[in-house]
Amino acid sequence: MKGILIGILVVVFSIGVPALYRNFGEPKYPVSEVRVDNSEIEKKYRESVVSEILNKLSELDGNEEVVNRLKNLAERLKENLLLDENNKLVNEAKSLSSDIGREDIANLFDKVFIRYEYNPEKVSYGKKLFENWCATCHGREGDSLAITPEGLKDSLGHAIYARDFTGKYHREGKVVFKFASEFVGEFASDEEIKRIIIEGLPGTPMPGFPMLEEKELDAILEFIKSLNPRWKFYEPKK
Repeated sequence: MKGILIGILVVVFSIGVPALYRNFGEPKYPVSEVRVDNSEIEKKYRESVVSEILNKLSELDGNEEVVNRLKNLAERLKENLLLDENNKLVNEAKSLSSDIGREDIANLFDKVFIRYEYNPEKVSYGKKLFENWCATCHGREGDSLAITPEGLKDSLGHAIYARDFTGKYHREGKVVFKFASEFVGEFASDEEIKRIIIEGLPGTPMPGFPMLEEKELDAILEFIKSLNPRWKFYEPKK
């Protein structure tokens, strides 16, 4: 009987103490209170591009019929359209802009041409890999809130943050990469991101993961790119 009571006490102690620590102990695991709506990020981006287009069109004299058609196309492209409909409108607008000798306006319309759609199966696989290799520093949601209580700190003990892949903390919903061979708004190329994952960044907390296979790198990259809708409009620079 005495042995049974001791066993019960051990079980209660082993379960109860961790439970109490989880609920009342310190430190707490950080959880982001910032919620990001990807559709809203995309819509704001579209609206900013359309605003540029409409400003250009307001300066044009003549070709009233074409200008009005371009304005109508621009207004329609404010909405988060699916790839086929979106790109059909963009191509029409680019063609009309070129017809009146305004390649600058055609180039603005090109900024809302959809070039990329993520593969859900690769994203699902990449998410598992990301949670295994990357989430400790970049957070489960990829928003830079580390999942370890201690998080990342510099030599003085101040908090430092890994890359936020969601755009939550950027006023324009951007993902700004610190290391890229060509700064094009906010993006690094696929090859550059893969190289950073493989080699790490010496002098920073970012380690290298040379053990990852190409298919795993592709999947992690696909997951990262699924976190922010602005990737769909990005045209890699050679």
